[in-house]
Amino acid sequence: MTLEEAIHLANNGDQEAMFQLGQYYWKQEKQYQEAQNWYLKGAEAGDVRCMALAALSGNVLAHALRKTVGAPAAAECVRDLETCLSWAAQARANGGKCDSASIETELGVCCFLAALNEENEERSTAYLLRARELLRANHPAQDPEARLYLAFALDRCSRLDGGMRDLDSRLYVDLLTDICENHRTEVKDGAVACYYLGAAYLMGNGCKKDDNKAYQWMATAQQMGFDCQEMLRGFKKKLMGGYVYKG
Repeated sequence: MTLEEAIHLANNGDQEAMFQLGQYYWKQEKQYQEAQNWYLKGAEAGDVRCMALAALSGNVLAHALRKTVGAPAAAECVRDLETCLSWAAQARANGGKCDSASIETELGVCCFLAALNEENEERSTAYLLRARELLRANHPAQDPEARLYLAFALDRCSRLDGGMRDLDSRLYVDLLTDICENHRTEVKDGAVACYYLGAAYLMGNGCKKDDNKAYQWMATAQQMGFDCQEMLRGFKKKLMGGYVYKG
């Protein structure tokens, strides 16, 4: 079958042709948006394979858009990913297999970024709470960036809740520790994570108060380009070594 014949069949409602066109454009031509267009047409026509692929491929496209454009595209990504979740659910309801965990994790990250970029306070709060819900439900995520945004979501939501629950505060410190010790140069906001971990040790939030560790992580944040010089000035060296925070 030629490409022209497949397109003709697909445009006349042939689900197999829609599926094959999606596969052709995704795997051979690397024209991912064109492939997604055919997967969506197949999904809308009732092809279960296309439903699952529309969900998974849409997730890949949303991730690529977020990484390329950043927070300004987050709200668009949220809309696309909600559609992906719908197709995943429809695929499962019709006997197909489509795990939604990676879609939900990406949606959680995009919701967090959308919250930062949203001027309307009510919508920003809704995005933030959704981010916490999704990222916590799918923890631990393989992607360190998703784990970092879960920590950030826990922190920001605690301001809405009037404080962080004990379980959340311990998770918060565990997440930051993992990022700062193992992934701080990989993720975009690694320096911010180091500062937040230092602040947690300084205040004893989710961990035992430790001025030395607070200084260590804030100094690391400063070296990585996050300006916390004002906080660092508050640390004084002790006679027998180490630091104490005098404020």
